[in-house]
Amino acid sequence: MGGVVQPSFMKPKKVRHHYVTQKAEQLYKEFNLKNPPFPIREILTAYNTEIHHVEIKKPIIILHGNKYIILPGDTYFPNNWTLIQQFAHIYLGHFEEFTVDKLNRSLIEENLTNEEIDILTQEADLFAHEFLLPRKWVLNNLTSRPTENQINFAVKTAGVPREIIKERLRKIHVAS
Repeated sequence: MGGVVQPSFMKPKKVRHHYVTQKAEQLYKEFNLKNPPFPIREILTAYNTEIHHVEIKKPIIILHGNKYIILPGDTYFPNNWTLIQQFAHIYLGHFEEFTVDKLNRSLIEENLTNEEIDILTQEADLFAHEFLLPRKWVLNNLTSRPTENQINFAVKTAGVPREIIKERLRKIHVAS
């Protein structure tokens, strides 16, 4: 009879594409945003999120009391991709829905498997793509085979690495 009842934790089952896209649109509306560049640090501050610099190899986000701390990894000047990809875990509710205190594959001590962490990471990546490089903006500013000038413009405007821009272009043109 009796025995100890283990708490049940919600587990991510699959990437919630529609939910993630809606959340990116919600953030645009909340801050009255239309096109890059976006005020990334202002958004982080509004969500009680700080950036701390320590020497670690991979980015990590920690929930400390009621404050979130992003440790962006081995760069002192993190790009917008790193910051928003980490912020996505906060904004998408990963800390509340999936009861984690920190999210990093090598430091995970919580209740999620590697596969479940991969799902949350994929959601964060999708959010970063949708938010930093909105489909309409990409289609208006970059051709399917962008010139070097177009890519340089996108890198400078959106504050993301070239690889991210090329990946976003591939995803948009595959979905079209």
